[in-house]
Amino acid sequence: PAATSLSLSAIPMTAWSMPESMAQLFIKTEQAAAASSADHSGAHSTTTLSSPSSSPSNSPRPLKRGRPQQEIEDDAADAGSQRRKHRRLYAREYRAQMRKKVDEVETLRQTVDLLQRERVQSEARRLETDLKLAQMERALSESTQREAALSSLLTQFILTSMPQQQAVPITVPVTVSTSTS
Repeated sequence: PAATSLSLSAIPMTAWSMPESMAQLFIKTEQAAAASSADHSGAHSTTTLSSPSSSPSNSPRPLKRGRPQQEIEDDAADAGSQRRKHRRLYAREYRAQMRKKVDEVETLRQTVDLLQRERVQSEARRLETDLKLAQMERALSESTQREAALSSLLTQFILTSMPQQQAVPITVPVTVSTSTS
């Protein structure tokens, strides 16, 4: 009886509020320690070290087993439910962030495409303007060359068609009509 009371009184009060599996482990450890000390002292009685649940008549009060199993299971289910809920919330937030990033990337791609098209169009307009300018310069150059060639031909024609003795410049008579009213 002394070993049983020593064993039960050695259990701290926190063991009473432990879950059942931990309390049983704690009690078994206490029993093993008491049994080893009883073996060393020469006591061969193991009936005094029996569990209070197996012999309720030996214990002054029943062993508290902590919270009821149903409550533990409910809490575990709630915790699992909470974890799933948090996981769903996190996944929802993560998907929303990813959708936002995908939208941002798509907007950036559209902006880049638009800028590239504008740059290509601007380059095309610049090339077209340069081409027109080159064509106008060529046309002006050709026109200047034709004018010079025509002037040269006209000068040759005039010089060859006029007799050498006549060195008088050609004068074109201009008639101005005067009208009388």
